[in-house]
Amino acid sequence: MAVHLGGAFKWLTIIALATWAGIWWQTDLTRWHAGTLPAANGQAGAFLRPLFTLRADHASEIALDASASHIGIIGPAGRVRVLDATGHTLMDVSVPGADALAFTAEGQRVVAYARANASHAEIVFMRLDGSVLWRHNPGAAVVDLAVAESGEHAACVTADGYVYSYRLDETPRFRRWRSVGDPTGTYVTPDGSLVLVATADPPGAWAYTPSGTFVWKAPNSDPKGRAQLFTNPDGQFLACATMPEDARSDSYTSRFVVLSRSGRQQWGARLRASHPRVALSADGQYAAVTYIKSISTGTEPTYERKVVLFRTRSAGSGVPDQLWQHGGPLYDPRLVCIAGDGSFVATHDGKRSIFFFSTTGQLLWRHKMAHPIVRTSASADGLSILVHCADGSLSLLRVADGR
Repeated sequence: MAVHLGGAFKWLTIIALATWAGIWWQTDLTRWHAGTLPAANGQAGAFLRPLFTLRADHASEIALDASASHIGIIGPAGRVRVLDATGHTLMDVSVPGADALAFTAEGQRVVAYARANASHAEIVFMRLDGSVLWRHNPGAAVVDLAVAESGEHAACVTADGYVYSYRLDETPRFRRWRSVGDPTGTYVTPDGSLVLVATADPPGAWAYTPSGTFVWKAPNSDPKGRAQLFTNPDGQFLACATMPEDARSDSYTSRFVVLSRSGRQQWGARLRASHPRVALSADGQYAAVTYIKSISTGTEPTYERKVVLFRTRSAGSGVPDQLWQHGGPLYDPRLVCIAGDGSFVATHDGKRSIFFFSTTGQLLWRHKMAHPIVRTSASADGLSILVHCADGSLSLLRVADGR
């Protein structure tokens, strides 16, 4: 019996080592230069530098604005905090029931609300000093909310199928209209000129003026399914990712399409996978996508998470190039961000490590946190990353030039 067990152990060891070697081969560690990471200007010799760490125990949401100048935290009992880039507290108020927030890069407007909670439907619009500009109760659970970078416009979608468009001057007011399908998310362009709504059944993206006039919709013919919106840093391009209703079928296909702000389709891709998440570069030509792939290994289905980088040669070119793909049983990637110029993609493994990959798929840098990563938020250029860990610590990390 001992001989048989020894043989089994030997083969298990060989299989494990071969699998591990395959994962490292994918990331091309033979060309890994420790401590080098291309910055947004394409120069090497950069490293990930912690700026500060503070406590955010039991936070339900953390957020970093596009310019990395403000940090938002929602804690227990609706505690809302806004910090500057040094970790100094600018605002610390309580909004009972709130577990989500949105705010502008300059902090002109901070909005706190409860996500998908009908018993706490009130939305609180505040100034950076904590004073309340306005309170509004749409009468149904808030599914999602967004604020324009200008601070003058906001929008929310509700569980009863309405879209609310807000004008946030000193005499706030709103318009509302019925959504096509069930709204799943919303986005307001930086200047507030368009309100975008993602929907389910049918899955799609719809653009309206702030007054509710329909402007355009993303092309899609599926009657059932769910869509999500993902925008690039300045809102000039957006990705609409759709997932069919039947996520259990081996033949179903998710897809994403990249659109310009005017609604013109630029390019897209189909994925034989579920739950796609997309990050777009500033020029809309690179898209980092994570998704979940069903692997048939027996009677019980198993799932693997993958990350892939796509690039299109030019706007409107249709089918993109797949530059690389990583993932597997020993690496379970979650999307963190893509550099504004597309020069790197950052993911984390659901444990303690953040990985940076180049446009060729080369592993450039691995940063290890002291505790498991719970959630992340990144700036528009991808050079600042906010990391919330399981021990309650919140760290702001910055890609910095090492010269």
